[in-house]
Amino acid sequence: MEITAPFIISQALSVLVAIACIVTEQLKAMKHILIVQTLINLTVALSYLLLPDGKSGFIVSTIGAIQATVMFFCNKKRKKPHFTVTVGFCTAYVFLSLYGNTDRLIHFLPAAAAVCFALALMQKTAKRYRIFDFSNAVLWLAYDACILSGNFFVHLCVALSALIGMIRLDGLFGLVKSETKNSNKEGQKEDGTSKR
Repeated sequence: MEITAPFIISQALSVLVAIACIVTEQLKAMKHILIVQTLINLTVALSYLLLPDGKSGFIVSTIGAIQATVMFFCNKKRKKPHFTVTVGFCTAYVFLSLYGNTDRLIHFLPAAAAVCFALALMQKTAKRYRIFDFSNAVLWLAYDACILSGNFFVHLCVALSALIGMIRLDGLFGLVKSETKNSNKEGQKEDGTSKR
């Protein structure tokens, strides 16, 4: 692969997105997550547009920015988006990312990742969001590796940060919950009354 100015710019954009993704996974409120996701998806779309094989990634990321914006306004009005809205976005992701791109199997990865992203954005809690976003990141990792995109490191950061968020904030593997139980046990006497 020839290293060109668009390739270098694409990789530089990926570094900025990686930093934003790390921050996003540690946010607790969905409204904040959705604002940052809109900006992230627009930046990622631009980085894919600069790559020769990045058409599917560009299309999916652009739709992702639109979906994150729609979900933000639904959350702001405290309205749950209708299920058909999510189905519509999933259909758009799959159809538009695969349209004219079914010649290579790698173009199916952004479509599958996009469905995970659509499901992530419709979640009410950040805990559920992180589960779907982790799956999304793993699928993007495979796509990025195939097209030599700098977004590989972005999605690696997302996957690791989501995993850290699931452990730290959501109690994945029971690590956080067990610490809470142990600290409660230490604060009680043997007869069940508090030491304080």
